[in-house]
Amino acid sequence: MEVREARKDEWPVCAEIYVRAGRAAFTWAEPELFRESNIIAWAEEGETLYLAIDGGRPVGMMSLWRPDDFVHNLFVDIGAQGRGVGAALLQFAFAIAKGPVTLKCDAFNARALRFYARHGMIEAQYGSREVGGPYVLLRQAPTPKR
Repeated sequence: MEVREARKDEWPVCAEIYVRAGRAAFTWAEPELFRESNIIAWAEEGETLYLAIDGGRPVGMMSLWRPDDFVHNLFVDIGAQGRGVGAALLQFAFAIAKGPVTLKCDAFNARALRFYARHGMIEAQYGSREVGGPYVLLRQAPTPKR
């Protein structure tokens, strides 16, 4: 599996994965919250988009706000879930970050919270958004010193 920065002509592919996977995962949210235009707008505002490619096929996407090492979105296409795509994207973020990676996870998304805990993220703070409701701020756990 390869993880790399998405070219501008691939932003729509990232957006399609975001919409399909987001609407499937967030069954309690209004489907129109997940629009392709969201990803394009965030990329135009400076978020960097990354694609996970498996067998020549895009299977996951991540958007990262590089100045703060903040993962804004991490989504795996429905047919590729459970095959290490999300882990590959998160590990890629860890590898390129200058500091600890952070992200906000919907407090109702128990599956995602378990995933992030298994992959080295710890709960740092709780909050609530005007749109989207309660969230957990997760931070990359410190690496033990040798």
